[in-house]
Amino acid sequence: MEDIGVTPEQLLANARAFEAEATLIERFAKDDYENAARAYGGGSYAFVRAIDEADRYMREARLLREAAAEQRAGAVELTQLLKEIEING
Repeated sequence: MEDIGVTPEQLLANARAFEAEATLIERFAKDDYENAARAYGGGSYAFVRAIDEADRYMREARLLREAAAEQRAGAVELTQLLKEIEING
């Protein structure tokens, strides 16, 4: 059998890493959302930029979570494929 260069375990590890990074980035966004008005005053340019940055963090976190889901799905598909190869030779 030919080595495909990745294992289901590696894909799941990637998914966990993406989820952990997404969680960290979401914390940054939450901090920005909570601190923007206090630090910059509502409606100021700096306030709007802080909210924009928090929104950007949330978009990045969403993309990481989507990538994590793709990695998990890939792990499932790869596991099934490897089982089929094992059964059918």
